[in-house]
Amino acid sequence: MGKIHVNRNRQNLGEFSPQEVADGLRSGRFLPTDLAWREGMETWQPLATFTDLPAPAEPESADPSVAPGSEIFDPAGSAPPTPPWEEEKPFFSRLFDTILKVLLSPAEAFSNVPDTGNVGRPLLYLILIGWPCTIVSLAYEFIFKAIAPTASAQAAATADVPVVTMTPGMMILLAVFSPLFLVIGAFFSAGLFHLFLMVLGGANRSFWVTFRVVTYVNASTVVFNLFPFCGGFIQVVWGIVSLTIGLREAQKTTTAVALVSALLPILVCCGLGIALVTVGVGALSTLQ
Repeated sequence: MGKIHVNRNRQNLGEFSPQEVADGLRSGRFLPTDLAWREGMETWQPLATFTDLPAPAEPESADPSVAPGSEIFDPAGSAPPTPPWEEEKPFFSRLFDTILKVLLSPAEAFSNVPDTGNVGRPLLYLILIGWPCTIVSLAYEFIFKAIAPTASAQAAATADVPVVTMTPGMMILLAVFSPLFLVIGAFFSAGLFHLFLMVLGGANRSFWVTFRVVTYVNASTVVFNLFPFCGGFIQVVWGIVSLTIGLREAQKTTTAVALVSALLPILVCCGLGIALVTVGVGALSTLQ
């Protein structure tokens, strides 16, 4: 039997072996009403329904130096919050550890996401990484336009479709206001992902857990924009993988539900974008 995730009052207590859970139920560390989940289950269930747990081990003799009730599990001290950016560590250690874990070990990165509305840290992380990477991406675009200034115009003339090109002034404005756009985008995208999690029955924890996962994934994968040409494609693919694993671990749901919740908002937004472009092109053609 695999590890069992235990949750009490929307607070993640961690993951434990069946023997640890059985012993915890006997000692009072866990309650029969605590919600639990393990791989293969569709939804969280009370621990009282786990009838296949092993017999609890015999309790050790009581330690007279321990006050009665102090042995009850303390969730706040069970494990450090994740990703590492949420911990009290040196700045650069937290920064680089979070990037590496989100990109390379998302299951570990989101194993103990805090369930709180205090989102100052993830937003700071998003701006610290997203802002410079956005500026670099815009610089790449400016350089490419300077090298081949007529390429987009020729493509537009060939396709006979009006193309909106980004002027240097627009790039500067986007660079200046990108922190605001990053924050708005984080709340909007997290809201969409959490909505689909709720529809599919995978939202076992609060919106702020989803917000943290989305914000850390968006910020960490934006570093791929530092690589010209293929960076955007890698960011999308790697982002979907990291987001799926992150939502699964943080919301304690199945891989299938997390994957569908990660893909549907992207497909819906792409569909709406294509529809708007089609309607716009059709309207322009009728005016000509």
